[in-house]
Amino acid sequence: MELKLHLLRVLFALEICLLAFILIKLSGIEGWLPRLILIICFSLLVYEACEMRNTIETEYRIDLNFKEMIKIRSVILLIAILLFFLSPFYLPPIIKHHVEEYTQSETAKSNLHRLVSDITGEYNDEANKTKAILRWFDQDSGDINNIYGEKHLLLKIYPLHVYADKPYICIRLIKHENPLWVLKSRCGACEEYAMFFMEMANVANLTVRSIHDHGEDHNWDEVLIDGKWTVVDPSIVNLKNNETGFNISQRFYEEEWWNISYVFALYPNGTKEDVTYRYTNLGNLTIITLDENKNLVSNVSVQIFSNNHATKKRLNIGANCTTDSKGSCEIKIGGGNYTIKGEKKDDGIYLSAETAITLEENKNSNIQLMLKKDRFWWLQSFLVLVLIILCCIGLWGFIVLWIETKNYERDLKSKP
Repeated sequence: MELKLHLLRVLFALEICLLAFILIKLSGIEGWLPRLILIICFSLLVYEACEMRNTIETEYRIDLNFKEMIKIRSVILLIAILLFFLSPFYLPPIIKHHVEEYTQSETAKSNLHRLVSDITGEYNDEANKTKAILRWFDQDSGDINNIYGEKHLLLKIYPLHVYADKPYICIRLIKHENPLWVLKSRCGACEEYAMFFMEMANVANLTVRSIHDHGEDHNWDEVLIDGKWTVVDPSIVNLKNNETGFNISQRFYEEEWWNISYVFALYPNGTKEDVTYRYTNLGNLTIITLDENKNLVSNVSVQIFSNNHATKKRLNIGANCTTDSKGSCEIKIGGGNYTIKGEKKDDGIYLSAETAITLEENKNSNIQLMLKKDRFWWLQSFLVLVLIILCCIGLWGFIVLWIETKNYERDLKSKP
């Protein structure tokens, strides 16, 4: 019976930890330390409450109704925990199917054409059509909700976001796919704004391309007006402050926000084009990969992470390269602070190296990555496997405990 009381304490502690997590999200407490302290405090309170209950139990006797309640709550809690931790595996495919079903429907396409016609119907020139579409994205228009940042965010299982304030639930785009979904969701951040603007402009017979800067986590658009690419940004439209998002300076982002690392244009037909030169001066970076014996290593996958953003670090710029037979690769990107990582898996051997650099614009820079054998590359997979095994053992222990409880009840009923 003492084992059952311990189980009760553990169940209560788990429930309170989940409750504490929700309260932390609602209150907006930042950092892991306050979260950990809050969870520990709640857990200690629960533990003390269970100890108090233990003192008033007589000979560890628990009535049958109380046992049934514990079983039901245990099963519900176990199912909830499993669903939560497995959600990254089953939720995105389900959401993607639902999103694709809508975006490929004739209803969505006809709704888009009707919307664009209502917005741009009275204009014939490229500039006024563009401005009319941008006004639809105004922060106070009520047509779309900007969810940039994590303010009021309760739950995030990408692409699903749950908020304590409007829009409450937002399903975001996955890898620039299905931009027409924004017509239904009416929410998103700069990526959704840029992709949906391109859809609207394309329907309005404008020549348009969306611009993506993954290294600094921002997206905008360009429209061909009078034979020149004009920069527009629907995510910053605020007519109350006279911010139209139209004809923005190409150097606006670098001068006002942060250094630009790598920018590419995405056309409606899926074609990509490097347009970094339009937004910043370039620096030429040559990366050479060597092993521990200082031999050149080919076929090394080199990833470049930008540290230019004020709050977000180690963002993959999307302009990666692979070393040639001479163990080198070259790339042209904007100036700033970067983390360069190289890795290679060959015949069960994992080589890796990482270094930080500051790249100057209009200059040639060379770095060497000294690859070393990582003997513990398998550790992460091993820990995941151990976690799964522990969950299985916990489930098995719960079943055994449930069966033992049933046997105990049967024994109580059989006694005179």
